[in-house]
Amino acid sequence: MSSAAKLPAKKKVSAKGASSPPAKPLVSKTGKPTNYAKSAENKAKYAAEQKSEYYKAKTIKTSVKVPRDKVPNHPLMLGKQSWDREKVMDYVCLRLSSTSLSIVTILYEGYEGLPLPTYTAIRKWCGEDEALDSKYARAKSDQADYLGEEMLSIADTPELGETVTKSPRGIEVKMSDMTEHRKIRIETRKWLMGKLKPKKYGDKLGLVGGDGSGPVQTQNVPADLSRLSEADLAAALTLAEKVHGR
Repeated sequence: MSSAAKLPAKKKVSAKGASSPPAKPLVSKTGKPTNYAKSAENKAKYAAEQKSEYYKAKTIKTSVKVPRDKVPNHPLMLGKQSWDREKVMDYVCLRLSSTSLSIVTILYEGYEGLPLPTYTAIRKWCGEDEALDSKYARAKSDQADYLGEEMLSIADTPELGETVTKSPRGIEVKMSDMTEHRKIRIETRKWLMGKLKPKKYGDKLGLVGGDGSGPVQTQNVPADLSRLSEADLAAALTLAEKVHGR
């Protein structure tokens, strides 16, 4: 055998543990599968990879819990649908009898930051339940007494404010006691007191019986004329004729 003859080249075998060449990408930069992924031998691998990515994304998405603010239970409600009428009316009547606020204002302000029923609902309840209507009427009557006590505080406490006066010399601003405003507040309360509790604070006066329960009762009692003299009897007959137009 000639030494000049060339031996066939040996195939290079990579050493054990040597890094293998990088795998061809299955997905392009635009997110679409490459031709390599579409080949018959890589379809199964590509499908398994996509399935793994899908479930991984789904797990991450569902595992994130968004905190929700818990809605507190309303102390004046039965569950979450209906109102506890007794508790609502107890609260409203307590505020009425201990403040000068109207029921509209009390309902608008709510209960400890929570809403209250509408004025229409309250009036409907009072129309359907005589006990609730009596409780509401008693609270309004008690409010008249509170208004009377409040009038003393308004009259005794000065209320400073600005009085603006326009004149040829310009605008003059003066700090003074708002007596007119206080007078209006007092007169308004006096009027309400007379309407809420007319027997105690009303302006209309009339004759009443000794016990104060009603008007004076009259009764016709026959007169005993046997004790009158002839002159007194003649004078009484003359007076009676004049009264009756005879």
